Amino acid sequence: MDGKATSQSPVSIQKVIVFTHHPLYPENGLEALNNREILTLIEKYPVVKVVISGHHHPGNFATYKGIPMITLEDDRNRRPECLWYFGTQ
Repeated sequence: MDGKATSQSPVSIQKVIVFTHHPLYPENGLEALNNREILTLIEKYPVVKVVISGHHHPGNFATYKGIPMITLEDDRNRRPECLWYFGTQ
């Protein structure tokens, strides 16, 4: 999505999943500092089918201009048995 691929490009991209650390949407104080700039870029590409992020431990879900914005839950908050994986036990 850096502008190098165009409709004239020989590569045909049909579906893109965007992964981010900080959520982009909904705006709740935990989103990326430049979330609006990123959202403006993403909405220009109809091949973007979903945005998946983390950071907000309880998780969240919203749609932005028809694009699902999924913030994954942190299992460490719900499942103590996962703590060994992160070295926090």
